[in-house]
Amino acid sequence: MSKIIITGATGRIGSACLARCLSHPAVHLIVALTRRPIDSPEAGNPKLKNLIVSDFSTLSEDVLAELEGANACIWSLGQNSEGDPQMEEREHVWPMAAARLFAEKLAPLSTPTPFRFVLMSGQFVLHSNADPNASLWFFTQARKTKGRTSRAIIGMQGKFPNFESFAVRPGGVITDDNWTPNLVVAALSLIRRGDLAAAVVDIALNGGQQRLFECGELRSKGIQEREELLATSPTKL
Repeated sequence: MSKIIITGATGRIGSACLARCLSHPAVHLIVALTRRPIDSPEAGNPKLKNLIVSDFSTLSEDVLAELEGANACIWSLGQNSEGDPQMEEREHVWPMAAARLFAEKLAPLSTPTPFRFVLMSGQFVLHSNADPNASLWFFTQARKTKGRTSRAIIGMQGKFPNFESFAVRPGGVITDDNWTPNLVVAALSLIRRGDLAAAVVDIALNGGQQRLFECGELRSKGIQEREELLATSPTKL
């Protein structure tokens, strides 16, 4: 049974990851670090503990005490628009500070699995195989900032004992009830929100051979995971 930290649980993607964790039999506790209280039916679930955090770069000792025993973190905080003056802080400073803190304080205590940090990135973000100084046509600063963060997070792999790091690159995220046929979803590099959440939670629980997951890989993994959970527990998605 795993204890998972989630950031961004009040957002569109983070809330889907939260719902997936709450329904997953392998997760016994979720600690959601949010800037405002979770205002949804999930707030009353006994598997959920919601902690309010204003500055993710300096988590207090009280917050760290609540996180002790965690096995993974799903970082889904951010999604700022181009030109946001707080982009650097939210898209780079906060996730990097948290990842280092978790690697130093939580990873040594994570059993029986390594502590896994899963960063929610995006399809158009500049990653390790791209030139960080390249000239871009749109969302230049956002794509470069998020790319710098994902490269740094992935680069933490192997530098801390009992710590694994991953980044995921979903394309356009659509609702589960969207009428778009699955063949078109795949052709347009889209992914249903529930499939993305299922894939991300599986990576947090079980890791993976690669550090970076593309949209198609996430979509296939998510569909498979949802089908498997549905087969074992028909009331779950």
